[in-house]
Amino acid sequence: MFKRTRCNIIIGICIFVAVIVTILIVKFHHKIRFDDDYLLTPKFDLSTKFNANNANNANCKNQFGINFKSFLQQVICPAKDFYIDLHDAIEYMESKESHNTETDAKLKETETLADFFNFGPMENLTVLDKFNLEIKQTELYAENSSLVGELLHEMKTRKIIRVEEKSGGTQLKFKIIYDNGMYALAKPMRFSREMEIALPNQMQYAEFERHTAEIAAYHLDRLLGFRRTMPVIGRILNVTSEIYEIAHNNLSDTFFESDGPEKNQCFYGTCSQYCDKFHAFCANKDLLEAAFIGFLPTYFDVKIKEYENPWKKSYDRKRKAIWQHDPQYCEKVKRRNEFKSGPRLLYLIDLIIFDFLTGNKDRHSYEMFGPFHDPNFLINFDNGRAFGHPYYDEELNLIPLAQCCIIRSSTLKTLLRFHNGPKPLSQLMRESLASDPIAANAPVLIEPHLEALDRRVDIILRTYRECIENNLVDDVIFSGDNFEYKSESTTSDVSDW
Repeated sequence: MFKRTRCNIIIGICIFVAVIVTILIVKFHHKIRFDDDYLLTPKFDLSTKFNANNANNANCKNQFGINFKSFLQQVICPAKDFYIDLHDAIEYMESKESHNTETDAKLKETETLADFFNFGPMENLTVLDKFNLEIKQTELYAENSSLVGELLHEMKTRKIIRVEEKSGGTQLKFKIIYDNGMYALAKPMRFSREMEIALPNQMQYAEFERHTAEIAAYHLDRLLGFRRTMPVIGRILNVTSEIYEIAHNNLSDTFFESDGPEKNQCFYGTCSQYCDKFHAFCANKDLLEAAFIGFLPTYFDVKIKEYENPWKKSYDRKRKAIWQHDPQYCEKVKRRNEFKSGPRLLYLIDLIIFDFLTGNKDRHSYEMFGPFHDPNFLINFDNGRAFGHPYYDEELNLIPLAQCCIIRSSTLKTLLRFHNGPKPLSQLMRESLASDPIAANAPVLIEPHLEALDRRVDIILRTYRECIENNLVDDVIFSGDNFEYKSESTTSDVSDW
């Protein structure tokens, strides 16, 4: 009996020691691990999953009534990963103030479109005109702009006198003309919030657009502090009086009555894809939701310049894009004239982060606002294919982040705030989207999409943790918006900062 008891004690001690060792490994090695072909498929070790699963245990010390930090407490109740190393890296860079403050000051104090064209008094202008004339070189609108709320209200309530099908693109969208001459772009509702459209083996470019994606993208862009997406708001339309009776012939000719007892009004338009009776938009008792998007300026010969995305995905199922198998691809991008100096590459990284958060897999090009002299900001445009698959994270969107390992400190700070609180991104989006008119019918985003945002924020932070562990912090985090290409990269030791 004594021997058996002693044996059980030894076994218990061994198990306890094994548990302690395992937790120590988890605690000090929570980071992204990449395989040999790391550019293709980021892998996360068990420790990161462990921390993510225990994220809700951050306040467990209160549950146990423990008011002091102890090793035993950490064993019983593992703490949330607050990415203190990334915080330290940001503080290190900001304390150095190594960025070009003069350049950044000029970027922040740029003239408006009205200043650029020497436009006079803004009397007798629509709210949209006033909004567009306040566009700056670095953002579409100021953080405290009162015109944003006014524009959203106008798009939601003003009388519509004509509806035309907007040319270009593969899917149906409207040009809305109001009674005061103001324009808006409208994307009607095709599916319910819960429907996931694409099949597992379907090309990303074959997805349908979602009106809710445009609304949610605008709110996310604003929360990120980018302000590079035109204001978007939902509106519930009467299909008969607000579309059919005032529609251009090309559109009105595609209206028909649905089968079944409801006899709903349906239409399909004349776009290049999915514009047929099999892919029609149908009202529900003559009502249909749509996303209304502010129109960018068309006067003064203002043009939106379109550029090919260096990380454009391949349209060929059998052939991968060059960047998917070239670890040095970003170095080549950095040497290109348009990227080697100035904010453009940092803004493009912002856009790639945005697309990863929203799940947008089809960013084949990016747009820049044309009239100002370089450098200009990137417009976050055409987000209809976002927010389609809440349980799938587009890992290919991580490749540019892992290859380039650069980010603006303000963007990284915002992501850390989303992760650490006081409120997670999911809660901020839930509260923001609740203000949209169509939220009265149903939440703009279903809960799995909101939960996916928090998960993706954590994945991005882990990616940048790997970056600062393998590079000089100076080469990763940029306190301002100005990037300067360095021909030689150096490896950093964490002790340096």
